[in-house]
Amino acid sequence: MSRKKPTIVKVSERTINLLKTELKKRQLEGHYRIRIQVILLSSEGKTNPEISEQLKMSLPTAYRWRLRWSENSSSIIALENDHRENANRDLILIREINQSYQIVIEAALPVG
Repeated sequence: MSRKKPTIVKVSERTINLLKTELKKRQLEGHYRIRIQVILLSSEGKTNPEISEQLKMSLPTAYRWRLRWSENSSSIIALENDHRENANRDLILIREINQSYQIVIEAALPVG
């Protein structure tokens, strides 16, 4: 039985640094912490089974967050490019990444 190749996760060095900075914050909500860890491990080339084992989460959860990042990474890259000249670009970018996550989360919630 062949396995699917994991979804490729594209993350710039700048975004990796921002995500690592976010992980250091004590007030970061647990669900964001897990999602950031999935993205960072994915960017290091870890497979979904390796991520789920390391983070003690289900395999479908690792797959889902990896896929959601990949589906939305083009908008995050565009945000990076838009804010490249802004003095507060990192703060603005991380806020917009969080906002993008919130939109993805709300879209995934069951209706009714």
